[in-house]
Amino acid sequence: MRICRILTNNALVVLDEKGKEQIVCGKGIGYKKRPGDNGDDKLVETVYVKEGDQSFEQIRRTLEALPEEYLLLAQHIVEAANVSLNMKLNPVMAVSLADHLFYAIQRFLEGTPIANSLTWEIKRFYQKEYEVGLMALDMVESQFKVRLPESEAAFIAMHIANGETDDSTMEETFAITKIIEDICNIVRVYFRIEMDADSSYYYRFITHLKYFARRVLRQEQYEDHFKICHRNAQTEQFCGDFSGIGKRAGRITE
Repeated sequence: MRICRILTNNALVVLDEKGKEQIVCGKGIGYKKRPGDNGDDKLVETVYVKEGDQSFEQIRRTLEALPEEYLLLAQHIVEAANVSLNMKLNPVMAVSLADHLFYAIQRFLEGTPIANSLTWEIKRFYQKEYEVGLMALDMVESQFKVRLPESEAAFIAMHIANGETDDSTMEETFAITKIIEDICNIVRVYFRIEMDADSSYYYRFITHLKYFARRVLRQEQYEDHFKICHRNAQTEQFCGDFSGIGKRAGRITE
């Protein structure tokens, strides 16, 4: 790969063997390098492919503006999330997460942190991602000697959830969370029950709602009826199609 531009000591814009631009990141990959030099493939840890000019340029500008230690920290958080969640997150999210952490720390030090109005919902609907967010707060404190509030764990959880698919946006992820909250409230009122957030049935239900909400927001085709399977704590079996809930769920997504 031939180096086109040096963004930082840890990030380069390069041309691959097909002549296509990429951003490659790795510890020390740009150290003592110049445009026109060949990059060391062995140092490459993350590759960002030029799929759209806008997103590619946004990544480039963000990498140029960010202190390098924030990107390295975000990459370590993504690696920890990959292990904890047993999945491969979209590597692009490391850039947006690094950008978020940089400004979150700056705002905290200035005494103007941003509150997260969906912290409670995120803790319920993205439990595993939230646990990674709490772990990330420990990593931030270890490196920067700053303890961010737990609401930041919820923001980090949203970045992680956003990175679980290749084409999601933060706006969509927050919208999905709000739809899930509204539908859970409908179920709670309709059946006059409190769902057990620690049960495997609840986890599967929330997972189905995430896919349902994403299809609605993207205006993709989905079934008119709303299938819900629920096992009550007092009964062994309770499963069926509930058109009343489906109609109410349809209204909140209009």
